[in-house]
Amino acid sequence: MIIELHSHTSEHSACSHVAAADLIEHCINRDLHGLVFTDHHHWWSPTELSDLVKRCAVPAHFIVMSGQEVRTADLGDVLVYGADRSIAEGTSCAEIARRFPEAALVLAHPYRNGKTPGLQILMHPVVHAIEIFNANQSILENVRGLQDWHHHRFTAVGGTDIHAMNSCGTYPTIFDHPIDSIQSLAREIRMGRCRPLLSEIPHSGTSHRRVMELRIGRPCPVDGCDSLILKAHQNHGDWKSGERTHRIMKAIADRGFRKGAFRVPAPLGGDEKNLLLIEEGVQGALLFTHMIEARQNQRGEFLM
Repeated sequence: MIIELHSHTSEHSACSHVAAADLIEHCINRDLHGLVFTDHHHWWSPTELSDLVKRCAVPAHFIVMSGQEVRTADLGDVLVYGADRSIAEGTSCAEIARRFPEAALVLAHPYRNGKTPGLQILMHPVVHAIEIFNANQSILENVRGLQDWHHHRFTAVGGTDIHAMNSCGTYPTIFDHPIDSIQSLAREIRMGRCRPLLSEIPHSGTSHRRVMELRIGRPCPVDGCDSLILKAHQNHGDWKSGERTHRIMKAIADRGFRKGAFRVPAPLGGDEKNLLLIEEGVQGALLFTHMIEARQNQRGEFLM
């Protein structure tokens, strides 16, 4: 099942501009199978949820649940799934775990604003999963989360952190087994039987550079970018050479080649510490390939 784990409604989160009914409709239209409301320090009661589901005529295959986002005293923002009441701001994670032993605690957007959570945070004993993908983290921050996940092998989820309609369902989480309640969702997270919805496709590289195509969740209707190209370099000199190429690509893109048949991939960021460069994935063949495969009388067309 594919479920949106992180969303805020205008009914119970002052920061949100999307009503619960509209959020449900848009997630259904994006072919998701479920949605969890995670309003700040607010738990939707079963009666409140039931009334909403009936009013919206939610189809039987789609499940609507309630968790909550809590600003904790020790680990910052944490998503709590499986508590049966609202939790006050400033409650510690240890206290939440004590009160609700069957709940799942997920560290929310830990890479946002350039943060780099240490291993003691990522592997904290009361945290059951890390939200590595979030619409309020930058592309580079999301990729850092992905790298940490691969390196440390903790349980990871994605969460769009919906506050507006245009991002609905961008970073959902896929569960290995059916989910029929918030309790079963919490259990699956605690057992590690979930992961962000993504695919990683190796591309041919060189001895000095590994190339990976990354497709995360659902393409966002705002930017339309449905894949990223990650180029991991083996040494700093190769990274600097690639970074110079990125600056050239950006200059070309800014001069009218961001769109159209002969657009160039837009550079999206670089991480010098980890020798990583990120660019937009562009469908289609290279112009160079077209030129060398074209018949002699066609090659002039590409140069006009």
